[in-house]
Amino acid sequence: MNIYKLQYIVTTLLIMGGIISCQCVPGLDTEKEITPSDYAKVMCINGIPKLDKVSIDAGNYKLYTALNYDLEEGYKYFNVPPGVVNFYVSIHNDSVLFNGLANLSRGKAYTFLLYPLKTKNLERVQAMLLYDTISDFSKTNSYFRFVNISPESPTTLLFEVKGDYSIPFGLGFRYFSKFLTVSPGNYTISVKNPENDSTIKILRNFPFAPGKGYTIIFRGYYNSGNSATGPNLLVVRHNFDEIFEK
Repeated sequence: MNIYKLQYIVTTLLIMGGIISCQCVPGLDTEKEITPSDYAKVMCINGIPKLDKVSIDAGNYKLYTALNYDLEEGYKYFNVPPGVVNFYVSIHNDSVLFNGLANLSRGKAYTFLLYPLKTKNLERVQAMLLYDTISDFSKTNSYFRFVNISPESPTTLLFEVKGDYSIPFGLGFRYFSKFLTVSPGNYTISVKNPENDSTIKILRNFPFAPGKGYTIIFRGYYNSGNSATGPNLLVVRHNFDEIFEK
C-alpha cells in the first residue's frame, strides 16, 4: 500500500468519525430542555360538597380525571405552560361545570379552587385562582391564609389562628386573606360567629412546619345540618420549601 492510499483511508475514517459523533445538525431545530422554572405551578381543590370525580383541564393539560371533595392522598402542584390558559371543568365526561380563562406567569404558583355559588334556589359552580407567592420566603418560617367558600355564611364570621398571640380575620363568603408569616409550632384554628358568641369549627394543636404554607379553607353549606355537606375546615399544605427555595 503506497503512502497516498494510506492517507486517503485515514482521512476518510476521520471524516466518518466526525459525522457519527456530531450531536446536532446545523440548520435544524433541536429539542430544548424544559426546566421547572419554565412552567407555572397549579394546585386544584374541589370545594363543592357531594360533587366527586371532577375532571379539570388547563389548556391541553389534563390535571385531574376524578378530583373528589375529600382528597385522601393530599394536594400537589402540576406544571402548566405559562400564558393565557383555559380552565375547563366537567363531570361525567360531558357536563360542563366551569369554563374560564386565566393568565399564568412563568415560575409562579397558583391554587385553582372550585366552590358552589347559591343564589336563592339556583346553584352554580364558580372558581377562584389564588396567587401562592411569598415575597420574602424563609424556610425557617411558616405561612398561612384563610379562605371562605361556605355559601350563605355571615359576613361577620371571625377566623382566628392562636398561638402565643391571636391573629384574627373577618371574612365573608368568597373572601380570602394573604399569606401571613408565623413561627413554626402548634396553633389553634377556629371560625366563630361573634353575633351569638358561638364557635362553629375549631382545630386544636395543629402543627405549622417550617418552610410550609397552609391554606385554611372554610367550606360546605353554612345552613346545612348534614355532616357531609355542612360547614367544615380543610387545611391544605403547600411545600413552599420545594418551590421558593433556590
